[in-house]
Amino acid sequence: MSEFIQNIEITHPDKILFPESKISKLDVAKYYEKVSDKILPFLKGRPVTLVRNPEGINEKGFYQRHPSESFPEYIERVKIKEKSGEKDLYIAIDEVSDLIYLSNLGVLEYHAWLSKIEDLEHPDMLIFDLDPDPKSDWNKVIEAALWLKERLEKQGFKPKARVSGGKGIHVVAYYKEKITWKRSKEFTKNIALELVEYDPDNYLIDLSKAKRAGKVFIDFYRNERGATAVVPYSLRARPGASICMEVNWEDVNSELRPDKFKLQSFKALPGN
Repeated sequence: MSEFIQNIEITHPDKILFPESKISKLDVAKYYEKVSDKILPFLKGRPVTLVRNPEGINEKGFYQRHPSESFPEYIERVKIKEKSGEKDLYIAIDEVSDLIYLSNLGVLEYHAWLSKIEDLEHPDMLIFDLDPDPKSDWNKVIEAALWLKERLEKQGFKPKARVSGGKGIHVVAYYKEKITWKRSKEFTKNIALELVEYDPDNYLIDLSKAKRAGKVFIDFYRNERGATAVVPYSLRARPGASICMEVNWEDVNSELRPDKFKLQSFKALPGN
């Protein structure tokens, strides 16, 4: 038995992808259809990486950034030069039909580059991923987000906060001028180091997970070519079907949680 959304077939629509919440493949496809006008601006014009869980979140999923041969022609392919010098095809998403087709393949998450296809070598945005250790103080995540907001505003940015739908908060900002990947990473690293110096007992940038106990990891490492970040309105392949979402700065307080928004409460999402 199949169902169709905008003439695109959803096979096995009743297959449960989120067992705890009893959310089916059809539920996911309908969700992405409904939020297409909101999520597409964060995806259009950027290479994307997909997170696929065709058998549901309780089974191992996988990342996909290169198009399968079976992808329909309407899904855009982008040729990108790899470090090796060879060119390979990457996925780009432009239309609601792309989202529905990919939902049928079990795509749950959408992650996008920090640069646009038209100018891949110059990022147009930066990101800090505030990733707390389970034993860390959540208020320190909030404090870090607000500290970064103030620091970036002093540099002329208009930063935005996103609950990741996972463990932490993302702070993002858009560049007004062209900048290289190298400069972007150096710039974000220096700010992250300032935050660590401000409170070394609670923050670190060390990649060693053994050193993160009780601290908040300030991840600036995504500010490099080829790295991606989950976009607002993307589901997360986690129990509860949480959603990455931009939030107003006045809502960034101790009551905020990274999994505040869920598919079941879709109507309560900002803008709905």
